[in-house]
Parts: sequence; structure tokens; C-alpha cells
Amino acid sequence: MSISGLVLHVSPERTQFLRSELELMDGVDVHMSTEDGRMIVTLDVASDEKASDAFTEFQNMDGVLSASLAYSYFGEDTREETQMEDVL
Repeated sequence: MSISGLVLHVSPERTQFLRSELELMDGVDVHMSTEDGRMIVTLDVASDEKASDAFTEFQNMDGVLSASLAYSYFGEDTREETQMEDVL
């Protein structure tokens, strides 16, 4: 599992469009956006490789000026282990 917090800086005129696009992506939550184009985003995906791919995708979106990683955690998903133990 990989959980990351990011600050995106986007063109102010693209803020609403990009927010809508980001919210359609699996594992992405937009928690806040400002009129001047700053966004607080979290990403919850299965692996650090998928997180890296998502970061690259964010940076390549038309209107994204920068993407800064503020927080990152990756490790084993203990929820899956607990669920398997419950089944057995």
C-alpha cells in the first residue's frame, strides 16, 4: 500500500477542470483547492510503483505547474492479512 499527500499548483483558470479530472482517478481525493490554483491531494494506491506513475501523470496534466510531495507512506497492507486470517 502507498499513501501520499501532495500539493499541486495549477493554472488558476484550469483549477475546476483539473479538480474534476483528479477526482475521477482511482485512489485520488482532492481535499481542498484555492482560487489561485493550489490543491491538497491524497493518493491511496496499491504500490509505490503505482504512486510514482500517478505522480508522473499529475505532472503531465495540462495546466499543472508543479506537484510537490508532502507526505509518503508505503508498506504492507495489514488489512488484507487480517481479512485472510478471518477467512481461514
